Amino acid sequence: MFYVTAHEAAHQWWAHQVIGANVQGATMLSESLAQYSALMVMEKEYGPRQMRRFLKYELDRYLMSRATERVEEQPLALNENQQYIHYNKGSVVFYALRDAIGEQQLNAVLAEFVRQWGFKGPPYPTTRDFLDLLYARTAPEHHPFIRDLFERIVFWDHRVTSSEVRKREDGKYVVTLKLHAEKLSTDGKGKET
Repeated sequence: MFYVTAHEAAHQWWAHQVIGANVQGATMLSESLAQYSALMVMEKEYGPRQMRRFLKYELDRYLMSRATERVEEQPLALNENQQYIHYNKGSVVFYALRDAIGEQQLNAVLAEFVRQWGFKGPPYPTTRDFLDLLYARTAPEHHPFIRDLFERIVFWDHRVTSSEVRKREDGKYVVTLKLHAEKLSTDGKGKET
């Protein structure tokens, strides 16, 4: 109930103040941004641990739903009212973006976007307008990750394959990890590269 209320209240900004153009990706500007706003309210109320549980649920729903896509999966910025993308993937993407660039910086971008586009008539903003602002307000080292999040369909497979712990003479520990790190890009039909 708390989450749904927070999401619907967030529409006072995302869909009531900022209205996206009727083009591909429009629901990212309303639903994904309302999801992100609701997540931040939930995190303040319930803490990061509960957020991990919620984000796992969102990721699982996204992965399950993409497996039954009948037409073609689109990147978040170009989704065509595909609910599993703008709700479930949108939650995970915006949370990952926040972790990458920082909450303060993301909030500043969102505030600027509202100032630029709030209560405006045609022409309405598109996801390209949002991404152009995001790229302009973030350091270039974040741009490939932002592109992967919004303009491509990308999956990361990161896991620890082995670990070793050794206690030092001063009582501290040396931890050695072997990791598997892989990035997969897919097309809309699921063909992986």
